[in-house]
Amino acid sequence: MFVEQGIRLENKFWKYILGSVFIITASFVGQIPLVLAVISKTILKGATYPTTNEGIMHFFEPNVTLFLILISFVFALAGIYFVV
Repeated sequence: MFVEQGIRLENKFWKYILGSVFIITASFVGQIPLVLAVISKTILKGATYPTTNEGIMHFFEPNVTLFLILISFVFALAGIYFVV
């Protein structure tokens, strides 16, 4: 029964590719607020641009960093919701 659902005619491979591309794109869009926050702080406050992951993690307060990182997961989850 479960295997029979996988070989139905409506399960096309291009739908899986399109859904994956949509979810990955949504995740990249969710990373834009972090990039904009880092760039705005470097331009407005004159801080040095972080070049490593550790530098980005310590660039803002821990709660702000966590929030900005989790936004990309929210966008990816929304992408999954819209694909399904």
